[in-house]
Amino acid sequence: MHRYDSTDRLGRSTMVVWLMLACSSELPQEQAYIPLADAEYLTRISIDLRGIRPTVDELDRLSSNPSELDIFIDEYLAHSNFGSRIRNIYAEIYNTEADQFSVQPDLFNVDDEIAFIRSVGQEPLRILQEVADNDLPWTTIVTADWTMANESMGSAFMTDYPQGERGWKRTKYTDGRPMSGILSTNGLWWRYTTTNSNANRSRANTISRVVLCYDYLRLPIQFSRDIDLFDNEAIEQAIKTDEACINCHSSLDPLAAHLFGFWAPNTDSWLEISRYHPEREQFYNTVLDVEPSYYGKPTTNLSDLGHHLAADPRFPNCTTQQLMTAFLQRDVRIDEINNISKHREAFIQGNLNIKELVRSIIADPQYKAGPQTENADYAGLKMMTADLLSSTIEDLTGYKWTYSGHDMLRSDIYGLRTLAGGTDGYTVTQNARQPNPTIILVQARLAELAAHYAVDQEIQMPMEDRHLFPHVEFSMTPTENPTDTQRQLQYLHLLVFGKSIQPDGPEIKANIDLWNRLYTIDNNTKSAWTGLLIALLRDPDFLLY
Repeated sequence: MHRYDSTDRLGRSTMVVWLMLACSSELPQEQAYIPLADAEYLTRISIDLRGIRPTVDELDRLSSNPSELDIFIDEYLAHSNFGSRIRNIYAEIYNTEADQFSVQPDLFNVDDEIAFIRSVGQEPLRILQEVADNDLPWTTIVTADWTMANESMGSAFMTDYPQGERGWKRTKYTDGRPMSGILSTNGLWWRYTTTNSNANRSRANTISRVVLCYDYLRLPIQFSRDIDLFDNEAIEQAIKTDEACINCHSSLDPLAAHLFGFWAPNTDSWLEISRYHPEREQFYNTVLDVEPSYYGKPTTNLSDLGHHLAADPRFPNCTTQQLMTAFLQRDVRIDEINNISKHREAFIQGNLNIKELVRSIIADPQYKAGPQTENADYAGLKMMTADLLSSTIEDLTGYKWTYSGHDMLRSDIYGLRTLAGGTDGYTVTQNARQPNPTIILVQARLAELAAHYAVDQEIQMPMEDRHLFPHVEFSMTPTENPTDTQRQLQYLHLLVFGKSIQPDGPEIKANIDLWNRLYTIDNNTKSAWTGLLIALLRDPDFLLY
């Protein structure tokens, strides 16, 4: 199939417009699609499960023995990156991985305030990663009697984090809070705050939304227009008497009643906002005038709530829907109930091991879907998130884009995360699913920086130690060494795109033509190879998979 050739310098000025018109991740039900070839499928599962592209050896192995696809899936699910991929997927759902909260970090004696805030925001996500890494039942995310913390959180919060150690570890709070996985984390409740009049209701809805996929704010509600929405007393009365209000608040308010231990009116006090307050647990009596319960079943505390959530049939349904949305990179349609049921059953039969759910989803024909027609080259392909763009580039080139120690594609205050299509946890809460001008610009700049770094590194290495350029001497031109140049270009296309090309194919001719044009600028072979690598890394075939 034809692909846009980013080695054509005259065509680059139209790339942004072309991508926005041609690329779509949606697959209409009635539209036939072309399944991915084995190498394309291996590339997709490698990026999704490991955050990196398959190696040349893996692609060669698959080409020699296509029956090994199932073995690759087992290997990728067991890879050390899998848990972090689950964490990054759920970062879009939880939206806690922000660069700032309403809490002021200068209240805490930490060396790097931004890194501290980001660590706090990662706390609930690190629980998910720990559960995935250790093959624990997914219900552990709401029933665990531990949390995850690193050294900065260990020093700032009341925990049993081991003194003098570093890194993320299972930890317990020592401030009297009932432990219930993500429900007991400062990270979740620093991101989702409340007010006196809201009385933890927004927090209760957060629990319902991220654990059960039941969002009260999306429910159609018709209530009397006679209610004065500026009168708190009138609102509270309506909540108890208006039928439209009661329908939601009869279940929402008893959920909110579990959370008053996190009630911290004074956000200027580190002691207020960093610790749990057991003495405030029963504030629900005066603030909400309801007892804690779970859809009519009385509960005792937050830990009890976690076990009720874990036993709710909506829990595995929600997890299935969340991961289908993530791996298909589109909203799950209501007419896909059979697929949802199939994957949910695989999840349950696998003892709620998240890997078994993922295994089922990536075997789905919809996941294996490629272009819809031979004339719509990119429609139906997925686009790398900002996080995936960062991890794949780093794996290929060794380059990590940082500024003053901050990751440019995973930060907003100093970085370009939202411009690269990522989320900031507040104003942008969903990853971009289609290219836009800023994503293309970020990809281009990242390609330039990474290519320069990689060539600078590899030019100093023996050929046998190089990752990107193991077949050519940088001092040689294609004219002087045509055979090795062809081998090198074939290798780069396989490594960067996962595609095998012929030594006399049009890609080789286009690449050599670009190399020669770059070489004429300053007669520098290093610059020519760098420019060629830039063109490959900024190609749509790299961004879309």
